Amino acid sequence: MSVWSGFWIGIYCRADTYPTDAESKLVDAVLANNKAIVSLVAFHEDQVLGHILFSPVSTTPPSEARGIGLAPVAVHADVQMQGIGSQLIREGLREGLRFSVFYLSK
Repeated sequence: MSVWSGFWIGIYCRADTYPTDAESKLVDAVLANNKAIVSLVAFHEDQVLGHILFSPVSTTPPSEARGIGLAPVAVHADVQMQGIGSQLIREGLREGLRFSVFYLSK
């Protein structure tokens, strides 16, 4: 398995990777508006195994804090429970730290 990472990358997401089309629509909207901060795809040979996306978040009430949120996380049903999602998230956190864009909330 390989992880493809970058500040922003275009991706191909299989519709059956997500449980509903809401996640696919979210990914499409974030990418269409150039709002992706970290987008990672796990693949093996030519098969997409999983995808995660970090994008900017805002707070209510508004604050000067900057941060990004993780959503969605998707791993193809045939390869779930093998650590692919966890590996994508760990790599995504490393990428996010490079850009100093995280904040934590309770």
